[in-house]
Amino acid sequence: MDRSTVTVLLFAGLGEKVGRTLSWPWREGLTVAELLDELAARYPEVAVYRPTVMTAVNAAYRPVDHPLRPGDEVALIPPVSGG
Repeated sequence: MDRSTVTVLLFAGLGEKVGRTLSWPWREGLTVAELLDELAARYPEVAVYRPTVMTAVNAAYRPVDHPLRPGDEVALIPPVSGG
């Protein structure tokens, strides 16, 4: 694992459209919200889910103001439906 990146895991329809796993450059001060904004700018599919996506960092749900560290694993979990 490159310690100057964060790993982004994408689930459900988001993963199908963008890819299941992305490696994203980490920088000092990067938060979950900033990561989401950067992803949305590059991948319009992320922008669609931006208002409703749940985020987890290293397998624990975190708010969007959570600071990221190099090597973190960030999961983006869009709303799902079904029965």
